[in-house]
Amino acid sequence: MKAEKMVQINRAASREKVSRALREIDRMLEDEELVTIADLVERTGLSRAFFYNNKKVNQAVERARDLQQSRKFVKPQQVILDQAMEQQILMLKKHLGDLQEENAGLMKELEELREENMDLQMEIDSLRVENESLKEDSWQREMLRMTQEP
Repeated sequence: MKAEKMVQINRAASREKVSRALREIDRMLEDEELVTIADLVERTGLSRAFFYNNKKVNQAVERARDLQQSRKFVKPQQVILDQAMEQQILMLKKHLGDLQEENAGLMKELEELREENMDLQMEIDSLRVENESLKEDSWQREMLRMTQEP
């Protein structure tokens, strides 16, 4: 009698597991989510072996896969990640545009500074020539003065 009671309890638990698995498969189909053993294990708490070894459940999984075979599925988490990545890409493109604009301004400023540097170099060269000329004139005057002194 005890054995019969235990068998009944085990059968009831098995029916409940089958029912839980089938409900989850139907829910995933209704929500147009890709039915996978990994997702079913995670959502039902049942073992992978249960989904492969229980004929009724395994047939339901295969039927779901057949129904979904021609469809393309994306996990909701992937959609969220894709949206976040799109936002990140847009922000980076804007930042890139800002940096390119700043770079163009800096390149223009660099060119202006190079031109100013060339002008200053030319002025330095001119002043050096003038300085050498003045030194020469000063030297010649000093020599003249020294030769005129008694």
